[in-house]
Amino acid sequence: MARNIGKERDITKALNAADEWKHRCLVGDGSVFSDELLWTSDNFAQLKVAFVDNPDEGKRSFYEKLEDQLAGYSPQVIKVAAEAIWVLLLFHSGIGAETKRRNFLRVWDWSDAAPPIEDRALEDAALIGVGNPGTAYTTQMWREFEFFIALIISFKQLGPEKRQEKLADPWVFEEWQSSVSGYASRQFVHMLNFWCFPDSFERITTASHKRLIAKVYGSFSEPEVEALSLVQLDQMLLEIRQRLETERQIEDFDFYMPDIRSEWAPEPTQKSTKKNTTIL
Repeated sequence: MARNIGKERDITKALNAADEWKHRCLVGDGSVFSDELLWTSDNFAQLKVAFVDNPDEGKRSFYEKLEDQLAGYSPQVIKVAAEAIWVLLLFHSGIGAETKRRNFLRVWDWSDAAPPIEDRALEDAALIGVGNPGTAYTTQMWREFEFFIALIISFKQLGPEKRQEKLADPWVFEEWQSSVSGYASRQFVHMLNFWCFPDSFERITTASHKRLIAKVYGSFSEPEVEALSLVQLDQMLLEIRQRLETERQIEDFDFYMPDIRSEWAPEPTQKSTKKNTTIL
């Protein structure tokens, strides 16, 4: 199963935290860190106005800009922005738990609400990370945040029953995501699929790595692999995983195991390693 990534890294609590977020916030309108209704269409509509419709192209940091962009908005909008940051950073194993907590609490603090410092979703074990999407993910965080807002707004428009329906099937959910602008170029798409369906999706955050794997282990030609949609590509990776697990009889199989990775990426360069997911 894709939820197993090696004996040295137990991601159980991270998966539990993500699953709780999925049910309370993605399907419902609740909150990870409070009893309030934060993940509502209205709050995200306001977040869109504050962030997407009010871009700051200056040279300050993402968080410095965000603080100004959220100034004057309700505590609820600020809190849901903080929880969105928590979700966006949850996957990243190249960022330490303390940094993730600090960034989340920095934004939460702008709401003037008491910090939820004892929450299990902020424990080191929950913030351990699953894979490293590279430096571009954090330096271009505003792009991921913008896409995230658009995705949540679109998903909330479906209503609770339709949301449940989409999340009942991994391929239906991924197909739905393709209707959101920016879907094909955002790394968070891959993270979200993994969090929602860890038994169906890999902890791989770039389509380029997925295509490399499909070219080596799949039965399609290189042009055919390049023509695959992301849904088709992820379905192929699941088939490849299941086949290799049986053939190799490897416990806790992972495509980033050194022996396996050397087969589909035999000579990774320093440049490509920085840009793509690495095993950490």
